[in-house]
Amino acid sequence: MDLQSPSILAQLPRPLHASTGKTRIGDVFSLADAKKRKRYEVAVAVDGEAINIYNVRGFTVCLP
Repeated sequence: MDLQSPSILAQLPRPLHASTGKTRIGDVFSLADAKKRKRYEVAVAVDGEAINIYNVRGFTVCLP
């Protein structure tokens, strides 16, 4: 089985401090009528300064 190299879906912002900076990635959920539903976005926090939300539903990866 051959695996392709990974594809870049989005360029994440760089941490302010390259040596000590941290990037955290997590799932996004919605809550309505006491029902928790996983959404198609991911949340990315860089150095605790910003939260970016990326929609991953529209991305496609071409496989051979």
